[in-house]
Amino acid sequence: MKTLILYASKHGTTKDTAMKINEYLKNSDVYDIQKEEIKNLQDYDCVILGSALYAGNIIKKAKDFLKENETQLLEKKLGFFLCGLNSDGGESYFSKNFNKTLLDRASMTRFIGGKFDLKELNLLERTIMKLLYKDADSANTISEDKIEEFCNGMR
Repeated sequence: MKTLILYASKHGTTKDTAMKINEYLKNSDVYDIQKEEIKNLQDYDCVILGSALYAGNIIKKAKDFLKENETQLLEKKLGFFLCGLNSDGGESYFSKNFNKTLLDRASMTRFIGGKFDLKELNLLERTIMKLLYKDADSANTISEDKIEEFCNGMR
Protein backbone atom coordinates (compact mmCIF):
# COMPACT_ATOMS: atom_id res chain seq x y z
CA MET A 1 0.00 0.00 0.00
CA LYS A 2 1.51 3.32 -1.07
CA THR A 3 0.90 6.12 1.41
CA LEU A 4 0.96 9.89 0.98
CA ILE A 5 1.60 11.89 4.15
CA LEU A 6 0.70 15.58 3.91
CA TYR A 7 1.24 18.14 6.61
CA ALA A 8 0.64 21.82 7.29
CA SER A 9 2.96 23.17 9.98
CA LYS A 10 3.80 26.64 11.20
CA HIS A 11 6.62 26.03 13.67
CA GLY A 12 7.62 22.45 12.81
CA THR A 13 5.73 20.28 15.31
CA THR A 14 3.33 18.89 12.70
CA LYS A 15 6.22 18.35 10.29
CA ASP A 16 8.13 16.43 12.97
CA THR A 17 5.04 14.30 13.65
CA ALA A 18 4.59 13.58 9.93
CA MET A 19 8.22 12.44 9.75
CA LYS A 20 7.74 10.12 12.75
CA ILE A 21 4.65 8.64 11.10
CA ASN A 22 6.72 8.14 7.95
CA GLU A 23 9.35 6.23 9.95
CA TYR A 24 6.66 3.87 11.27
CA LEU A 25 4.85 3.31 7.98
CA LYS A 26 7.84 3.07 5.62
CA ASN A 27 6.57 3.07 1.98
CA SER A 28 5.39 6.71 2.20
CA ASP A 29 5.94 10.01 0.47
CA VAL A 30 5.85 13.13 2.66
CA TYR A 31 4.93 16.60 1.45
CA ASP A 32 4.47 20.04 2.96
CA ILE A 33 1.04 20.97 1.65
CA GLN A 34 1.82 24.67 2.09
CA LYS A 35 4.85 24.59 -0.21
CA GLU A 36 4.35 21.68 -2.61
CA GLU A 37 1.54 20.96 -5.06
CA ILE A 38 0.29 17.39 -4.98
CA LYS A 39 -0.21 16.33 -8.61
CA ASN A 40 -0.63 12.57 -8.55
CA LEU A 41 -3.11 11.79 -5.81
CA GLN A 42 -4.33 8.82 -7.86
CA ASP A 43 -0.91 7.13 -7.32
CA TYR A 44 -1.67 6.55 -3.63
CA ASP A 45 -3.83 4.01 -1.82
CA CYS A 46 -3.71 5.84 1.49
CA VAL A 47 -3.63 9.56 2.34
CA ILE A 48 -2.73 10.93 5.76
CA LEU A 49 -3.16 14.63 6.45
CA GLY A 50 -1.92 16.43 9.54
CA SER A 51 -2.29 20.06 10.49
CA ALA A 52 -1.36 22.38 13.28
CA LEU A 53 -4.26 23.99 15.13
CA TYR A 54 -4.44 27.72 15.77
CA ALA A 55 -7.40 29.02 17.77
CA GLY A 56 -9.03 25.64 17.12
CA ASN A 57 -8.68 25.82 13.33
CA ILE A 58 -6.50 23.85 10.94
CA ILE A 59 -4.20 25.72 8.56
CA LYS A 60 -6.07 27.13 5.55
CA LYS A 61 -4.00 25.27 2.92
CA ALA A 62 -4.98 21.97 4.55
CA LYS A 63 -8.65 22.93 4.60
CA ASP A 64 -8.47 24.02 0.96
CA PHE A 65 -6.79 20.75 -0.06
CA LEU A 66 -9.53 18.71 1.59
CA LYS A 67 -12.26 20.70 -0.13
CA GLU A 68 -10.61 20.64 -3.57
CA ASN A 69 -9.82 16.91 -3.47
CA GLU A 70 -12.76 15.47 -1.55
CA THR A 71 -13.99 13.20 -4.37
CA GLN A 72 -10.56 11.59 -4.87
CA LEU A 73 -9.93 11.36 -1.12
CA LEU A 74 -13.14 9.41 -0.60
CA GLU A 75 -11.64 6.63 -2.74
CA LYS A 76 -8.59 6.30 -0.43
CA LYS A 77 -7.83 4.93 2.99
CA LEU A 78 -7.70 8.11 5.09
CA GLY A 79 -6.09 9.21 8.33
CA PHE A 80 -6.06 12.64 9.97
CA PHE A 81 -3.94 13.94 12.83
CA LEU A 82 -3.84 17.30 14.58
CA CYS A 83 -1.13 19.00 16.59
CA GLY A 84 -1.86 21.66 19.18
CA LEU A 85 -1.35 22.54 22.80
CA ASN A 86 -4.95 22.80 23.94
CA SER A 87 -5.99 19.21 24.49
CA ASP A 88 -9.38 20.17 25.96
CA GLY A 89 -11.80 18.62 23.51
CA GLY A 90 -8.92 17.57 21.24
CA GLU A 91 -10.97 15.07 19.28
CA SER A 92 -13.80 17.61 18.85
CA TYR A 93 -11.46 19.69 16.66
CA PHE A 94 -11.95 17.07 13.95
CA SER A 95 -15.69 17.67 13.61
CA LYS A 96 -15.06 21.41 13.60
CA ASN A 97 -12.45 21.28 10.82
CA PHE A 98 -13.21 18.25 8.66
CA ASN A 99 -16.18 17.47 6.44
CA LYS A 100 -18.33 14.73 8.02
CA THR A 101 -18.12 12.62 4.85
CA LEU A 102 -14.31 12.58 5.04
CA LEU A 103 -14.32 11.93 8.78
CA ASP A 104 -16.69 8.99 8.37
CA ARG A 105 -14.32 7.55 5.74
CA ALA A 106 -11.21 8.00 7.93
CA SER A 107 -9.64 4.86 9.37
CA MET A 108 -7.92 6.86 12.08
CA THR A 109 -8.02 10.32 13.67
CA ARG A 110 -5.80 11.45 16.54
CA PHE A 111 -5.06 14.61 18.44
CA ILE A 112 -1.31 14.18 19.02
CA GLY A 113 -0.51 17.15 21.28
CA GLY A 114 1.80 20.06 20.66
CA LYS A 115 4.82 22.00 21.77
CA PHE A 116 6.25 25.47 21.78
CA ASP A 117 9.50 27.26 22.49
CA LEU A 118 9.17 30.99 23.18
CA LYS A 119 12.38 31.69 21.24
CA GLU A 120 10.73 30.44 18.04
CA LEU A 121 7.56 32.55 18.32
CA ASN A 122 6.73 36.04 17.09
CA LEU A 123 5.81 38.81 19.54
CA LEU A 124 2.06 38.17 19.48
CA GLU A 125 2.51 34.41 19.88
CA ARG A 126 4.99 34.92 22.75
CA THR A 127 2.55 37.23 24.51
CA ILE A 128 -0.29 34.74 24.21
CA MET A 129 1.85 31.82 25.39
CA LYS A 130 3.14 33.80 28.37
CA LEU A 131 -0.45 34.48 29.39
CA LEU A 132 -1.47 30.85 28.97
CA TYR A 133 1.63 29.14 30.33
CA LYS A 134 2.76 31.70 32.92
CA ASP A 135 6.55 31.65 33.23
CA ALA A 136 7.23 28.62 31.03
CA ASP A 137 9.74 29.12 28.23
CA SER A 138 8.53 25.97 26.52
CA ALA A 139 6.04 23.11 26.71
CA ASN A 140 5.72 19.73 25.07
CA THR A 141 2.54 17.64 25.19
CA ILE A 142 3.32 15.43 22.18
CA SER A 143 2.20 11.87 22.89
CA GLU A 144 4.46 9.23 21.35
CA ASP A 145 1.81 6.66 22.34
CA LYS A 146 -0.81 8.48 20.26
CA ILE A 147 1.55 8.61 17.28
CA GLU A 148 2.12 4.87 17.59
CA GLU A 149 -1.63 4.18 17.98
CA PHE A 150 -2.31 6.27 14.91
CA CYS A 151 0.27 4.39 12.86
CA ASN A 152 -0.97 0.99 14.03
CA GLY A 153 -4.48 2.00 13.00
CA MET A 154 -3.26 3.03 9.54
CA ARG A 155 -1.50 -0.27 8.76
